Amino acid sequence: MRYGGRVVGRCRVALLVAALALGIAPHASAQGPLTGGGPGLLPPGGFPGLLPPAPTSRNPQPGPLPGCGRVSSWCVESTLRAMRRLRARLGCDHRAVFLTTYIVVTEETLRSLREEPGFFDDPDWLVYEDVLFANYYFRVASAWAAGQTVPEAWRTAFATADRGDAAGVEEMLLGINAHVQRDEAYVISEVGVRTPDGRTRKPDHDRFNVILERSYQRVISEVRDRYDPTIENTNPSGSPADDASGLELVSGWREQVWRNAERLVNAATAGERRSVETSIEANAATSARTITANPDPQGHRAFRDAYCRRRLARERDRGRGLLSIQLATRPRRARAGATRRLGFRATTTSRGPDARRPVSGALIRFAGSRARTGLDGRATLRVRLKRAGRHVARASYPGLRPGRASVRGG
Repeated sequence: MRYGGRVVGRCRVALLVAALALGIAPHASAQGPLTGGGPGLLPPGGFPGLLPPAPTSRNPQPGPLPGCGRVSSWCVESTLRAMRRLRARLGCDHRAVFLTTYIVVTEETLRSLREEPGFFDDPDWLVYEDVLFANYYFRVASAWAAGQTVPEAWRTAFATADRGDAAGVEEMLLGINAHVQRDEAYVISEVGVRTPDGRTRKPDHDRFNVILERSYQRVISEVRDRYDPTIENTNPSGSPADDASGLELVSGWREQVWRNAERLVNAATAGERRSVETSIEANAATSARTITANPDPQGHRAFRDAYCRRRLARERDRGRGLLSIQLATRPRRARAGATRRLGFRATTTSRGPDARRPVSGALIRFAGSRARTGLDGRATLRVRLKRAGRHVARASYPGLRPGRASVRGG
């Protein structure tokens, strides 16, 4: 296929490698190899659920973190807002390719936590892991921007993005490799591989394969629609991945991440820990070098950057409408002097495919109270109107003009 005067040929194996690195799987049915579910099928997350955990000599536990002093799904929501702000600042910078991948997975994580409360055995542990994992990413991204030293796998990923001639699938792969192959074992070892009473947390780790599987198609679509249409060569629209064995390979890859975390927890001396760390760093660095072994010809950056500028300009145009608020409660009247819970829903009023789209993270202010909207664009405020008459609720979100709605107090 030819884009911008450049012939782009990508083997579909590259996409499978991407799936392996992220721990995500090609789209599968509700009873697919990772989802599990029926009699005789594998447990959720695939065959690693059948493998026993290793004994551990220590039992570290998660606790309050920067950005998550009190554990709840709002910790993940806050992390997601920080990711979106960073992506907005990056614009067409090629580092945004991996960040978009990360955003999609985090959105699916948040949706699962809020809509499937029984899916994970210990959702609090998952929240702590999610926030700590993101903190690792934010730290290394800030270090690179400041010209500081970063691990080799990340150095390769960021340097490739800075050069800009790689395909989007390669930039996605490099970020995935560095964050998962290099970072994730450290994160898991810090939040702990066992509960306080000694039960393994491995089932929740394995179940996360399902969350990643659900994210797969959106990851590809958003990278394609924002940054690089050549990803269509490795993942043609309407063509589900055809190698079912790849699903099991995905689970096996993430199994190694868990085993590395157990090795870190079990390291009895500084020397033993250095040995484990060296193997983790070397593995991630080798994978990064493999991904970049065949450099792309120069000139692809100009095509991709022009494509991205056009796409983001269209997004900005679509987002120039008002941010509207609709009251989710009826009637649109609150009795003065009484405390009442009022629900609001924030959506865009722009034209085109994004019209009426829920706005997550919008700040709603009303009668001295404030709240952020969730993924569905909804927020609930508990208010007490001191007087009768007209009261105005306001909504704000970066990049959109503020919206407002009236509530009558009687």
